[in-house]
Amino acid sequence: MSIGDDAFDYCDALKDVYYAGNEDDWSGISIGYNNYHLISYPSIHFLNYRHDHYYSAPIRENECVATCTTAASYEATTHCTICSEELSRETVYEGEPDPNNHASKTYTTASTCAENGFSVTYCTRCGETLSHEILPRLEHTWNDGEVTAEPTCTAQGVKTFTCGGCGATYTEPVDLLAHQWNDGEVTKEPSCTEAGEITYTCATGGETRTEPIDKLDHKIVLVPGVAPTCEEPGLTDGWQCKTCQKWFAEQQTIEALDHDPQIGKVVEPTCTEPGYTPFICTRCGETVSKTDPTDALGHNPQPVYTWAKDDSTVTAEMTCTRCGEVSLKETADVTTEVTVKPTCSTEGELTLTAAFNNKAFYAQTKTKVLPMDPDAHVFRVTVTPPTCLDDGYTTHACTLCRYGYSDEIVAALGHDYVNAKATGNGDGTHTLTCNRCKQPGEAIACADEGNDGKCDFCGDQMQGGDHCKYCGKVHNGNFFDKLTGFFHKIFAVFKR
Repeated sequence: MSIGDDAFDYCDALKDVYYAGNEDDWSGISIGYNNYHLISYPSIHFLNYRHDHYYSAPIRENECVATCTTAASYEATTHCTICSEELSRETVYEGEPDPNNHASKTYTTASTCAENGFSVTYCTRCGETLSHEILPRLEHTWNDGEVTAEPTCTAQGVKTFTCGGCGATYTEPVDLLAHQWNDGEVTKEPSCTEAGEITYTCATGGETRTEPIDKLDHKIVLVPGVAPTCEEPGLTDGWQCKTCQKWFAEQQTIEALDHDPQIGKVVEPTCTEPGYTPFICTRCGETVSKTDPTDALGHNPQPVYTWAKDDSTVTAEMTCTRCGEVSLKETADVTTEVTVKPTCSTEGELTLTAAFNNKAFYAQTKTKVLPMDPDAHVFRVTVTPPTCLDDGYTTHACTLCRYGYSDEIVAALGHDYVNAKATGNGDGTHTLTCNRCKQPGEAIACADEGNDGKCDFCGDQMQGGDHCKYCGKVHNGNFFDKLTGFFHKIFAVFKR
């Protein structure tokens, strides 16, 4: 039995649960998720309902046919007509065993090319042999053969064939191999001035043979010329063999050109360099001369702050806004402080601060978001004291989320009837009122241990019994008590 997920979710007012079974039955129930109000708050009342079983008529189950060893059978079962619980189960046999209903099984040993096989069919119940057969031998199953001695170009090889059934073998010769020449190896490189040589080797016997390689043609390539510059002479195009370096047309020298200066764009001054007006060669771009000089500007330093990737340090640099030169540098460690603590429903805030020793730099701060802490609850504690009938407990409920739990269970106190007020019911019984909950209990028979004719607890006149009509007491004690009762009867007669 089980209770599904969310069955008692939002049942905030649930206080009492009445269950027809007992506490062990309740413990065996599987309770799903989000049933907090069923588990933590209510009182479980067990009614311990039970009943007498009523037997049903027998039912045939699990019927089995007769076999070679057992008669036909079935199981006769009875159940309670109220709760369906099985009350009895008995195996009943009918008739005689069936000698022809065997449970046959066949055991077979396969034939090989060396031995005959056989097949036996028998009953697994009674062991009787039902049939027997001798199987014929198999033909040899030769494999495709394996070369057990490799042939060469000078000696035959051997190929061995094996039977897969019995392991018998026979052999056949393998023909001589032809020379297996490789692709050859150049043992002397050819050039445009001398022939080369290539050597071939037999992979089987190791024999070798050589063949010549023709001389190479000259690889005549263009050697590009070099244009003359203002200061350096140039060269004309030439033709040369790339292999043997022989010239077929040598390069000729071209004289230098000299500079051709023209006024250029004014160069503005920088932090450290003065400005000027240049005269630039139109051919090579070299500055030939400078005129109209202006003073350097000097640096304009400003602080620049850089946080490390892991936010562990901050580097401050006094950097020029024009040229980027760093004139002062300091790295400070970052300290952290939780300025807003995270809770189970809200994010927190972490403040990171870097302070510098050099007064030229200012302290730097930034914040990070701290993730919610599922364990950072703010609990409201409510103590529910125990009563005469109900357990007490302490409830912890988070004021930010719906999480909560109960603990510190205090067992129910039970009724307090010590010196409790007794109220007569006028029928020879009285009822005690609990000192704690002020609720009346069960009716209790009056008692007169003082033997004064009145109940010792509620004070009502005792009902029935041999009470003295003169004094109201019951004279059933010793001899003198009974004698006193005798005289009280006489006085009662005269009193009339």
